[in-house]
Amino acid sequence: KNSFTGIEALAALQDEFVLKEDEAIAFGNQLCKAHIWHPLVKSYHMLEPSEKCIYRLQRFHMPEILNSFRIWTTTVDSDTMALILRLTHMLKQIEKDLTNKETGEVNYARVQT
Repeated sequence: KNSFTGIEALAALQDEFVLKEDEAIAFGNQLCKAHIWHPLVKSYHMLEPSEKCIYRLQRFHMPEILNSFRIWTTTVDSDTMALILRLTHMLKQIEKDLTNKETGEVNYARVQT
């Protein structure tokens, strides 16, 4: 249920993104590495253009989890004070970049550009 074969994945990538076969396989492998989809057969690790390998999108594998479209592999900094200091530094740099040197006013309208 909610699965597709390697052949179907390859055809979809080629059709949707107008890719050659080798490009579609490379793109499919990047999706596997990013845990966007994964093979249901453990012996396959990447996109295998065959009818034997079945894949499922991550969101259908664990649909009860919030934000289940991909598995997040990045870690959160356990040192919260260091994180706050880095974010504060980043915000100060952004504010500095948006400040008019002559008037000292911050041009917040530029934030969206």
